[in-house]
Parts: sequence; structure tokens; C-alpha cells
Amino acid sequence: MTGLIVAMRREARPLLLRVGRYAKGTIAGLACWRFKLPGRDCILVHCGIGLERARAAAAALMEEANPSVLISFGVSGGVEEDLQVGDVVAAESAVLLESGHGVLSLSTLPPSAFQAAETSVSMRGARLYRGSVVTTRGAKVRPDQVKDLLHPVLDMETYGIAQAAAGRVIPLLSLRGLSDSVREPLPFDLAALSDSDHNFRAEKLLLQVLRHPGLLRRLPRLQENTRRAEENVAAAVTAVLSSPAAS
Repeated sequence: MTGLIVAMRREARPLLLRVGRYAKGTIAGLACWRFKLPGRDCILVHCGIGLERARAAAAALMEEANPSVLISFGVSGGVEEDLQVGDVVAAESAVLLESGHGVLSLSTLPPSAFQAAETSVSMRGARLYRGSVVTTRGAKVRPDQVKDLLHPVLDMETYGIAQAAAGRVIPLLSLRGLSDSVREPLPFDLAALSDSDHNFRAEKLLLQVLRHPGLLRRLPRLQENTRRAEENVAAAVTAVLSSPAAS
């Protein structure tokens, strides 16, 4: 059994479209989708945004399905010039920039699985890198904070999933597609759009738009960049799932 985790439902859609047939269900109150690929049973869980939600969802998934491997995937932000919107990073470490800068090792994609994912991503006009994922609570990260990391990207969940996986000694793969970059940054402060429990609040985005009407001109571009990142990472995950070496 392969367990997969996404923070947002929209991140699951491109993969489910590629799979075609799946069964909907729930695990510990969380939406999930079960599907089969040649030689592989899979279950995909939607965890919600934030480290704590991701950690709890991973624990529930492992308790319910006892997967042999976990895959965390979705969109992320880049903090170095080399990474562009649409590129995909296969993270080999998860970093938390608080409480003493915690670092957890992630599983590495075998060469054949990496090559398959790389080919799939390159066919979409993007690149696949090995790198690191830095989990934040929505706060901005300065380049000097991650200068020693290989191709760092930002998310809000992977470190929590890595904590849960380490507790059960289950390998975790992480694939992140870039929806924003140094050249095309987010047009708003992500932390300011979340509540104290790190839930995204649409009304806060509306308030920012009302205060700064110029944001409206930038939102369609962000939407397109996010869609591209979701499609590219789904292509990479599909290639990995189709590779026996990633089992």
C-alpha cells in the first residue's frame, strides 16, 4: 500500500484525473481517495493546511492503511534564483526553521524513479531537482536562512508528515511543484491570510484586495502558476508511482 498526502483538495485533482477511477471515502474524518495502479494499491488523503494537521493526518493514514511508503506532494514556493515556476523538487530533507532548526532526512528517489519523473516533468517544459523542503507556518523566509540547503522550497506541512513517518519508521518521499519563485513571488503575505490555527481565511484575502485593488491584476497569473505547479507535480508523482523502484 502506498499512502499519499496533500494539503489542499485542488492539489489532488490532477493526479486523480490521471488515475481515472477511484473510490471516495474518509479516514479519521478526512477526505480520501482509493485507487489502483499496476502492482500498487494507493490511498490519497487530504490533510488541510498546517504542520499539526499534516502530522495528525499522516498518523491516521498509517494507523488505518499501514502503508509501506508515504508520498507528500503539492505546491510550494522557491527562495533561490535557480528555481522557476513549474519546476519540481524531490526533497531529500525536511527542515523546520524554529525550535533549534530541526532537520529530518527523507527517502531518496531511486535513480530509475527519478529519471522517470524527470522525463515526465521535462516534457512539460520544466525541470526536476533534488533539494530540501522547509516547512514554515506561513512566515517569510530570508535567503540567508536557507543558504546551506540544496534547492530549498517552502511549504507548511512536510515536516509534520516527516515527524509522524519517522515515529513509525515508514519511508517518506516528498515532491513539490513551484507555484511562486523569486522572480514571481506571492502577491500577498500568506501568514496574514491565516488564523491562529493556520487555517486559510478567504475573507482576509478579500480584505487585502479591498485595501490593495492592484492585487486583482496579479491573481489570474498566480492562479495559472498554481495550476501549472499542480499539473507538473502530478506528472512527477504519476511517474514515481509507475516505477517499481519507488515501492
